[in-house]
Amino acid sequence: RWSGGPRQAAAAAIEAAALGSDEAQEAKKYDINACSLLGKVTLQLRRFDESVESFQDAVSGMEEAYCLDNKEELDALGDARNNLGIALKNNGKLDKAIESLHKAYMTITKGDDLVATASSAQVLQNIGQCFVQQGKMEEARGMYCRALEIGQRLFGNDHASHALNQMCIARCYKREGDIASAIRAYTAAYEIWHRKDPDECLKELPEVPSKDRLAQVKEQCQRELTQLVLTAEELKRRQQE
Repeated sequence: RWSGGPRQAAAAAIEAAALGSDEAQEAKKYDINACSLLGKVTLQLRRFDESVESFQDAVSGMEEAYCLDNKEELDALGDARNNLGIALKNNGKLDKAIESLHKAYMTITKGDDLVATASSAQVLQNIGQCFVQQGKMEEARGMYCRALEIGQRLFGNDHASHALNQMCIARCYKREGDIASAIRAYTAAYEIWHRKDPDECLKELPEVPSKDRLAQVKEQCQRELTQLVLTAEELKRRQQE
């Protein structure tokens, strides 16, 4: 005979099941977080096979356990798909990287290109890098231009981060053979950086770790611009002969 009667026994069983379900959910989230952390560590160590495996486990766990109506969990899934794409890119699996990065973009924006966030711009830049490695300059430039447009909507037209996109756009134009457009993009990058002092630039460029590194990037931009201008002048001189 059950103590307290069947109803109390049933209620106790339901409560125990609920507690068990909550514990299982927490354990699942712990595993997901552990996989994400391991993926980031192995990515920094350049152990790309392990990083890909860890991020794949994290993404699979999130797809199974997370509620896509929960913004925090949806953002975490988008971030994990982006990280998986980066790991795949570094592992040389460019098609799979692009696929994961497109999924990350769709997760972050919910398929709405009008959604402007720093995360969506970063994903587009990562896709652009994949296209560059594949030699698809027009497609890469399209990604960088979209990232630039998002940045301008978020921060206005004079943000230091735009200069990095302009440099990427310039390099694409250069490899496409469009010297004039490349010069314009390099010039736009150069002018943004030289309108701002280094401290302001660093605040707007979290991916640039120091003033020394910033100076190197600015010098590289100026050097590439100078080389292109000299090339354009030489081409013009030859055409006039």
